[in-house]
Amino acid sequence: MLDGSEEEWAFITQSILKQIGYSNERTIARLAEVFPSDIRNDAGTLVGHADSEFILHSLEDSV
Repeated sequence: MLDGSEEEWAFITQSILKQIGYSNERTIARLAEVFPSDIRNDAGTLVGHADSEFILHSLEDSV
């Protein structure tokens, strides 16, 4: 997100929904369809994969 791009929010949202046990799997799947995690160069070659790396903790975890 440091480059000003907005597409990373889709990965963050997917991760949050999965971690909180969101029941509508179609929403998560649709985010993955619209914002694929594959990173491709201008020639269309797969060059990487985007993923969010964080874990939500409840306030109870910090007590």
